[in-house]
Amino acid sequence: MRRFRTMAAALSVCCAGVATAGADDNSYSRPLSLAVEAPAKAGAAAPAMQSQDIISSRGLITQQGQAGMFLNPTSGTLVKGALTAQYCVLFRDYDTELVGHGLMLEYGVTDWLGIGGFGTAVDPPNSDIIAVGGPQFRIRAVQEQTWIPEVTLGGIWLDGSADDDGLSKIEGWVAISKGFAIDPDGFLKSARVHAGFRYAALPEHPADIDDQYFVYGGVELAFPYNLSLVGEIQSTNLDSTGGGDKVPYAIGVQWKPTSVLGLSAAHMRPFNLQEESFYFGVGLNFKL
Repeated sequence: MRRFRTMAAALSVCCAGVATAGADDNSYSRPLSLAVEAPAKAGAAAPAMQSQDIISSRGLITQQGQAGMFLNPTSGTLVKGALTAQYCVLFRDYDTELVGHGLMLEYGVTDWLGIGGFGTAVDPPNSDIIAVGGPQFRIRAVQEQTWIPEVTLGGIWLDGSADDDGLSKIEGWVAISKGFAIDPDGFLKSARVHAGFRYAALPEHPADIDDQYFVYGGVELAFPYNLSLVGEIQSTNLDSTGGGDKVPYAIGVQWKPTSVLGLSAAHMRPFNLQEESFYFGVGLNFKL
């Protein structure tokens, strides 16, 4: 059971998404104020690239539990009055023996503040489902400008009725990102670079792991038809007292065919799980 609970901690949240992109981006992500100079025509001034030509910094539900890439949160915030509901499922080792589920709700109180909740459940073989839930928030501290990256702070608290489980945690993080327009009318429309730091306290972990520290980074590439490719890498626990020694990573795609629907799929190796796994996620967005 102790071994299972350690693996369950890695499945505490089960899936991730990426941001939409392109000039036809119809997400409810906060519009970016980024201006990038396009090549000038002969005898004419170079026009500024519009914000919708830059890939959004907002993603879908992640393994950490908040919107971002596949494993980690990113800096994007919802626009004021936007509501998102997202679900994901993770299959450890591409099998159904151990499956994780996640559900997230978030509301844009302002363009820089989002609040909501997250719940996750692990369905182990020959055992009862283990589940936790709790509130989450994010605050954009610095808005992206021409030469200034976007910076956001966030946090999440998860707990359940069971004692001594590996799913409960109290976590804070900071994420930064910068978008770059490439060719809005071409094949590779834009790119966004992400980086961040996470700290998590695990007061009920059965293996007596008190703290976790991670740094991470990733790149998103935007292609036609609102299709995006995302890759990310994460450190192992910088506090060497707990965790696996295999470097976590994820690579996958998201397709956002409408302003309401987003779909994600990825191959990943989450921290602590230490096994290659498959993720699928779906998100619904509404403007209230």
